[in-house]
Amino acid sequence: DAQESRGLGDVYKRQIKCHERLAISFLLAFTNDPVELAIRSNSKEHQGVPMDLRLKGKRIIVTGASKGIGRAITTCLLNEGARLAICGRDEDRLSRATSELSALGEIHGKSCDLSNLEQTTAFVDWAAEQLGGLDILISNVSAGGGASFRDCVETDIMGAQALMRGSLSHMQDQSGANIICISSRAASMGIPFLQSYAAVKAATISMVKSMAMEVAPRGIRVNAVSVSYTHLTLPT
Repeated sequence: DAQESRGLGDVYKRQIKCHERLAISFLLAFTNDPVELAIRSNSKEHQGVPMDLRLKGKRIIVTGASKGIGRAITTCLLNEGARLAICGRDEDRLSRATSELSALGEIHGKSCDLSNLEQTTAFVDWAAEQLGGLDILISNVSAGGGASFRDCVETDIMGAQALMRGSLSHMQDQSGANIICISSRAASMGIPFLQSYAAVKAATISMVKSMAMEVAPRGIRVNAVSVSYTHLTLPT
């Protein structure tokens, strides 16, 4: 009934994380001083005060950056002085985002469908050329909960692996380079009717663990960040 629906709505509202807070949590994955960041991000004294995460000049790829989590991450990184190359499937939306975010710093945008491995490899090479190399990759794109199992695998797993392999060829050993893949709490808790999404997010974590061990001798870190509910603009 209506009362029950309102009750469930309140529960979900309490679980929703705003994109800005999520982006701060994400930064914990590669900042040199995570303790300082955690304290500052939760301190009223430091709210609104810029943090020096030593990201100035870092060359970073963010995929799926034209909206949602990806755009929030991009905004945070630009505010820290990073140099960015971003992509998205919707060329018009990506163009608008790139134009709007350019006021914050250096940013290059190129449309790319990460389920297309040739496009993905070409995008990484293009991004590295624009930035003069690569320090950090944030693999954020997902086919989404409503996609077929094949689409989820091709985008979330095969696309992400192509991104990582391509990026590693442009990263220098022992340089503090880092790869971050966005996963989801669905990997461990499951979501009714979204088995494909939950499965590929679990696979993302497993893939990241294996890749981390593989490139550790090169001094390159690989992490996954599992997000929870976020505010989302749904298509109309």
